[in-house]
Amino acid sequence: MIRSAVTKMTIIAFIAYPFVVFAAVGHVAPKILMAGLLSLLAVRISLKPWIKFSFPWKRWVIVGLLLGTALAVLFVHDFRVRSVKLYPVVIDFCFFLLFFCSLFTHRPLVERIARAQHVDLTSFALIYTRRVTWVWTGVLLVNTIISLVTALYASMKAWTLYNGFYSYLLIGSVFAIEFLVRRRVQHTQMLS
Repeated sequence: MIRSAVTKMTIIAFIAYPFVVFAAVGHVAPKILMAGLLSLLAVRISLKPWIKFSFPWKRWVIVGLLLGTALAVLFVHDFRVRSVKLYPVVIDFCFFLLFFCSLFTHRPLVERIARAQHVDLTSFALIYTRRVTWVWTGVLLVNTIISLVTALYASMKAWTLYNGFYSYLLIGSVFAIEFLVRRRVQHTQMLS
């Protein structure tokens, strides 16, 4: 019950983050916004049981997030709005690294996800999942770069619009296209 509530709160917080920052500028100190988000992320990670298997230093990530939160609130007096705008860049870059680094392991990330649904994958499926991991790596890198550019050079409105809408539209579109391609490839493989 608590995990479910925290999960929902975290998802809502991540989606609403750019809009909250846009509305809060001038009313709430940026360091308080960042501290709240880092704390929520630490709670979310601590309640996610699957992370301990794929992410063995989970405890240190949680400690780092909470320590970063405390340091930001206590010692950072000149925390600027630009710093808060960099949060989506950090998250996008972390996802990029997750996909990219998995390409140099025995099983790329998309293959691991596919194996959760289908234990036995054909050699064609293994090639396909590696290619899809490359695609996601590229998409996430592009998303990271655009998020960085909007954080550093765009107006608050443009930053909010990209990070609160277009970024999700990009990811959702790639996911939908990949799903359709996967269905077609699966159908073609069944016919051959």
